[in-house]
Amino acid sequence: MKKPINPRLGQMILRVVLGLIFVAHGGAKLLGGVGGTVAFFGSLGIPLPFLAAWVITLLEFLGGMFLIVGLFVLPTAILLAVHMLVGIILVHVPNGFFVIGPDAAGGYEFNLLLIAGLLSLLLGGSGFAAVDSRMQRSSHLRNRRRSPRPSRKRHSSLSLNPCPNRRQHPRPSQRQRRRRSPNRHAGQNRQKRPNRSLRKTTSAARRKTNAPVGSEPTSVATVVGELEAAQARGASRDELLKAAVRALEASEPRYDWVGIYLLDGDTLTLHNYVGRPTEHSRIPVGVGVCGSAVAERRDINVPDV
Repeated sequence: MKKPINPRLGQMILRVVLGLIFVAHGGAKLLGGVGGTVAFFGSLGIPLPFLAAWVITLLEFLGGMFLIVGLFVLPTAILLAVHMLVGIILVHVPNGFFVIGPDAAGGYEFNLLLIAGLLSLLLGGSGFAAVDSRMQRSSHLRNRRRSPRPSRKRHSSLSLNPCPNRRQHPRPSQRQRRRRSPNRHAGQNRQKRPNRSLRKTTSAARRKTNAPVGSEPTSVATVVGELEAAQARGASRDELLKAAVRALEASEPRYDWVGIYLLDGDTLTLHNYVGRPTEHSRIPVGVGVCGSAVAERRDINVPDV
């Protein structure tokens, strides 16, 4: 089955179109005067028809505006869906299903279609360019900044360590460092810093459950060294990222999926990967493991994904 092209874009189009429909109906009531709506509600036996007419008119107009900009989408969609359901029960059910046709007299199919669209927004989200999403993301980042964070250390963006909670050894004092031989640790345990062209990438890997016993991963310095050698030969950024994915997959036998995401605004976009196809081609910042790692600016290693 072919995966959808862009579900969030589809939700945005649905949200804006529904908002325009409700703004048009509410605006028509405001421009034409609410007196006709008050008389109609009175004929239906609705109590307080004047107040009910103004509430419905403002609900349609302001609710449509909220849907267009993506503000308060959840409560607005619920109120409008209840409004359409009440209209079906009180007005449209006696007129049949069809709105137009030879024997139609204003059925409930249009209200039913609007209810389906509003339920789609409730279940699938508001999509792109929604004020609610930006407010939620900003609140999430503020809460992360206020929460206590561990000491910040410089990590490589191409991390292969599946267990980040290593035992921290005490730092030797200045006297102890002087007693050590100057050539004792020369050239050992040194890792090259990743190239600047790879710092704005996020790598993700999934561990194999049947990894062979005794398989040891290649050091990060080896992988980074291969990428720097490729860059020295004049390789482009896309070629470097593809080479990074292949090198990571070949160097770590315990992982059966390796991919690199590029940061595009507030969304992580999957650039290249090795393994089975995935539906997580676009990840908002602050959502999931990769999105949270970018939002918090730190590595997040999950022992078994």
